[in-house]
Amino acid sequence: NEILEKTEKIIKKITKEAPIGLRPPWLYCNESIYKIAQERNYKWISNLYTPLISKLYRPDLKSAFFQDKIKSCFLKYKRIRYNKKPFKINSLLQIPLLSLMDGDMLGVMDPEQKINELWLDSAFKSLKEQYHNSKNYFNLNFHPWIIGTANRSILLDNILIYLKDKNCRFITAKDSLKIYK
Repeated sequence: NEILEKTEKIIKKITKEAPIGLRPPWLYCNESIYKIAQERNYKWISNLYTPLISKLYRPDLKSAFFQDKIKSCFLKYKRIRYNKKPFKINSLLQIPLLSLMDGDMLGVMDPEQKINELWLDSAFKSLKEQYHNSKNYFNLNFHPWIIGTANRSILLDNILIYLKDKNCRFITAKDSLKIYK
């Protein structure tokens, strides 16, 4: 909560607007994050919450290590394989992550290191597959500190050109609030 407060002040100072949403670090989800987001009057949250994950996070399984293992195994093999559209959790719009992120596909490496062309092609094919699996709702996530280094921007260029050719509608999280009231 303190970190969010400091971050909000910095963002508001630069943009003149307070943030209205949150993507928690490491896409983590738990009751505390939702409570803090609601207390801070956020309108949306984006993480790995899905109905299946919520069933896995049982209070009787207290071990954080065990919870992380469940989450890790589930996410690696299942998270991109079913269609999830945005939905409400109490007053928060939940914008589910539908694609692997650039860090998942390309790895977090030295910023000067170029990614092998085969890796870039493989990551591009993976994003295209995830787009087709997601049907109408595709939440594309790229980290500026990863994608902006060496030759990684090629992947971002390629997927944006591909999506543009599919006549996709690009919206921000703020725009999605208008659609999913």
